[in-house]
Amino acid sequence: MLVRFRIRTQLETTVLYVQYCIRKTLLCISNLPFIVSAHPSPISHLEEKRPTTVRTTLDRRPPTSTMSTPEFPEIATPGQPLAPVASYTLGTGVHIFNDQICASVVGQPSLSAPTTKSESKQILSVLRPSQSGSSGKQEDVALTNLLPQVGNNVLARVTRINPRQATVAIFVVGDTVCNDEFQGIIRQQDVRATEKDKVKIFSSFRPGDIVRAQVISLGDQSNYYLSTASNSLGVVVAHSDSGDPLHPLNWRQMASSRTGAVEERKVAKPI
Repeated sequence: MLVRFRIRTQLETTVLYVQYCIRKTLLCISNLPFIVSAHPSPISHLEEKRPTTVRTTLDRRPPTSTMSTPEFPEIATPGQPLAPVASYTLGTGVHIFNDQICASVVGQPSLSAPTTKSESKQILSVLRPSQSGSSGKQEDVALTNLLPQVGNNVLARVTRINPRQATVAIFVVGDTVCNDEFQGIIRQQDVRATEKDKVKIFSSFRPGDIVRAQVISLGDQSNYYLSTASNSLGVVVAHSDSGDPLHPLNWRQMASSRTGAVEERKVAKPI
């Protein structure tokens, strides 16, 4: 009898303890949402504030390109670098030199779409004024067919030289790019205003140089007579024998921007 009483007492005690643990657990579970809401996580906070937008078919526009439009000069001159070779496909009026796309003619740089689907690069060309979208009006035709007159300042490219003179091709008259080139001559006595008897053509110009000069005579039927006998006249763009661009040091010397080698020129005063 005594044994049965003890077993019953232990069972009742165990049941009471289990009931107590269950109540304690239920109480903790019931208080858990208040604990979580009192300390929200930063991720859930951000997710609540993130706006939810539904994109329809009409809203699926291609992403806007953030690449800036390349800047080209308004008028490119022969030999002027325009862009790296890897950036564009070669078109008309350009060539490759030192991994750069350079202008071959005087004109306006222009970009056009690829001609085939396999090409992904735009086509870079240099167009003459007659090709770059002139309106065809009489005044436009008059400008592109402008003839050099006495007193005009011109830009010309040296084509050949000899001890007595330099032969040039005029491609700009004033501020107008000519549709056709005109041949001119810079004689030995017209290179500079002083010490004319000591002038050497080989020390003043080289083939390929771009020269700013003034028309002093209409000359004969085939050549205009030009002069560089002024501080503002002379070579404005030149390259060394190795192809490096030259920058002016003084009125009679230019230096390579890469090697520092000095070459003689009749240099125009920088504007």
